[in-house]
Amino acid sequence: MPPVDPAPGIGRLITRGGHDWTSKMKSLAAAVEALGVGSAWIDGEIVVLSEDGTPDFNALQNAFDAAATERIRCFFFDLPFFVGYDLRKVPLEVRR
Repeated sequence: MPPVDPAPGIGRLITRGGHDWTSKMKSLAAAVEALGVGSAWIDGEIVVLSEDGTPDFNALQNAFDAAATERIRCFFFDLPFFVGYDLRKVPLEVRR
C-alpha cells in the first residue's frame, strides 16, 4: 500500500488495510505528533502488554471494546519514508 502523506505535524494512525484509526487512539496519535519528525511514514505494531511484559492480543481487543485505548502501546520498527525521502531501498537494519 502506498504511504499516506498528511500535512507535516499531523499524526495519523493508518492500519495495514488502509483504515484511519486516528480517532480511535487519540492519545497515541498525539504522541506520534509530539515526535516532531515532520512528514514521515513510521511502521510499527500496537500492543497491550500483559503483567509479564509480553504482548496480549486479547487485551488489545478488549482495550478497543472498552474504549480503554490508553493501555495501548506502539513499538516502531521501520521508517520507509522520511521528510520526502523514499528509504525502502535502504537496508532495513539501517532504517531501524
